[in-house]
Amino acid sequence: MKTNYRFIILLLIATAFLTYTSSCHNDKVTNCREVVNGHEGYEVWAGNTPFFQYTNHYDYFYNIDKNGYTLIGSSTTTKNFNTGNYKYYIIVSKYYSCIDAIQFNDSSYYDFEQGYILYTGLSDYRKMLGAPDGIFGKFGGKDLCPPPVPVGMVSSFPDGNTSSFNGYITDDTTITSRGRGLTVFVGSGCQ
Repeated sequence: MKTNYRFIILLLIATAFLTYTSSCHNDKVTNCREVVNGHEGYEVWAGNTPFFQYTNHYDYFYNIDKNGYTLIGSSTTTKNFNTGNYKYYIIVSKYYSCIDAIQFNDSSYYDFEQGYILYTGLSDYRKMLGAPDGIFGKFGGKDLCPPPVPVGMVSSFPDGNTSSFNGYITDDTTITSRGRGLTVFVGSGCQ
């Protein structure tokens, strides 16, 4: 009889534990989505290493904050950024933003004709090309937590699985040759 009570008590404890851990997991997902929905915006980073040349460039760009680039600034609205003497730039979205255009100090715009363009699959980049036209491209994902390292890719970082940002945009044309800065034009309603 005592054995049955012990078994029942152990079963109840195991059930309570599984219920608790399951609810904690669901809370984590819910909380992440709540955080995402409350944090529109983008960041501009600059550095001197052309990570787009690396086979595992996704690891670097999704985690640019861990790879020797300097944060130039962040915003939720249209803003001009002075990138100093750094050679390369990257615009990242922690969660989501709506970008219309990217203009450089030499008056050129982000476009296919400038060189190699690199962007995440979470960037509606075709709507961001050329001069501002009021058509905003989705950048990042409003309903997504920052993604894991893409399938088939091996993370270069200790955490192994997580990315810091949902989206990125960069290319291989130097900022220096375009006047050491850029303006990001943003809007709303693209998500």
